[in-house]
Amino acid sequence: LGYMRAPSKKIEAVTARESSGLVADATPTAETVTRISPFRVSTLVSVAPVQLVHDFGTMSRHEGDPVPHEHQFYRATLQGLFSLDLHAAGTFSYVKRTGYLNLDEPRIQEAQSGGLEHLAQEQAYRLPFEQRIARIQALLAGIVHLEGGAKQALHYTDVNPDLLFLAVTRGGNHIFGHIIGRDERDRPVLHLDALVEALTVHKDDVLSDIYVGWVRGFLDGERAKLVTTLDSDERMTAWKGRFHLAHPREVVEHLVQDLKAHPEWLA
Repeated sequence: LGYMRAPSKKIEAVTARESSGLVADATPTAETVTRISPFRVSTLVSVAPVQLVHDFGTMSRHEGDPVPHEHQFYRATLQGLFSLDLHAAGTFSYVKRTGYLNLDEPRIQEAQSGGLEHLAQEQAYRLPFEQRIARIQALLAGIVHLEGGAKQALHYTDVNPDLLFLAVTRGGNHIFGHIIGRDERDRPVLHLDALVEALTVHKDDVLSDIYVGWVRGFLDGERAKLVTTLDSDERMTAWKGRFHLAHPREVVEHLVQDLKAHPEWLA
């Protein structure tokens, strides 16, 4: 995905674009524009250090010597953070500042003719609520339907997330960044004290319920500890009835339905 659209204005480049026919139906670009990026994702990092296994092989050619190559294998539980700016989703700025100009004049005219909501104070146009929800739903559904990867004929594996913690908060800082740790045998564990602390400290910033997607068969013992904590820990009393624990696909759908019921979360 291109972050910036800045077509060259040189005569040769303009002629080449026009002759290719690839931009015949594209919206003309009057200025350099950037695409909006409301979705942020961190690097996936192993919960614990792992030992790399080096596997050597050769690739034979029809002529000449075989070419040596190497694979590095590892088995690890990966964790990462992602954040979606609900306010920015489906909202396009025409502020004339580097990195903020999503709409030039031709695109502003398209937004006006398309009936997009004009946010004059923010210098932006916004899609209708239903379209914004549809885009958010497609993104979240994609996260829990991940598949693919390179060299699947040899290295096929499941890349769907087995554990998700989701919530709608007022700020952009991720409150669940330290709730997964490791034990003395480098196995992943749920850091319950860190979870309780995060919810206690940020209780006024959490707008929604807490949606926990947890695949059965993955760290079942840790899941049982979470259930016990929710039922019996006095520190979690304020959150009783506000935790939804189910399969990741089910909690994502639950979150989407709650987003539909609370348009103020996207304001």
